[in-house]
Amino acid sequence: MKKRFEKRGDGLVRELENFLVALVNVRWEKGDSRAEDDAEEVLRMYKNYFPLEFVAVSDEHLAKRAREEQVVEKRYGVIASQITRQDIRSETLQKVWILTKRLRRVWNEQNPRSRDWFIFKVRDFYHGGGVDAPQLNLFEQAMEQLQKHAARARICLNRDCPAPYYLSPDFRLRTFCSPICAGPAKREAKRTWWSHHRSAAAKRNKRPRQK
Repeated sequence: MKKRFEKRGDGLVRELENFLVALVNVRWEKGDSRAEDDAEEVLRMYKNYFPLEFVAVSDEHLAKRAREEQVVEKRYGVIASQITRQDIRSETLQKVWILTKRLRRVWNEQNPRSRDWFIFKVRDFYHGGGVDAPQLNLFEQAMEQLQKHAARARICLNRDCPAPYYLSPDFRLRTFCSPICAGPAKREAKRTWWSHHRSAAAKRNKRPRQK
């Protein structure tokens, strides 16, 4: 059975691509009870790809958020809410889902220039905007790898595929991510061929054999 988030192969390039595939396949749809588990799994498996401020739930972070809430209360007269660790964790999961949604636009886009723009929007959100060039961390390396090989981004046509967004090993057009996912379509094609050619095959079988 194909796993959703599976690390395959060795080397940094393979790891970068594994990260991209894991992130783009996070389920984020509203009402999907598995969405939080997916986001948590990516954060756990690829914790080195997310900076401390992206996932921080420290006492210092809580104090900082509390001060921000107090500023809002004084400035706008809005009653500040009590920020908890769970609130910050929920915000972190929301950020993962936004990254996933933006990354899927890369997979769904065929125009190279538009793909580059969508990759930039993923990076921009990850870094929280800003004007300075970011450091070349693992996330940035993954984005550079995607920018070089975005034409390999494919979507598996098997509706039951647990991880339909994938990177093809080459630039050839592929409709399925693996032989496992291609299996049902191949079997259906064989059944269709047989149903259309059954009568002809039966006639051939009824012909008397020449002695």
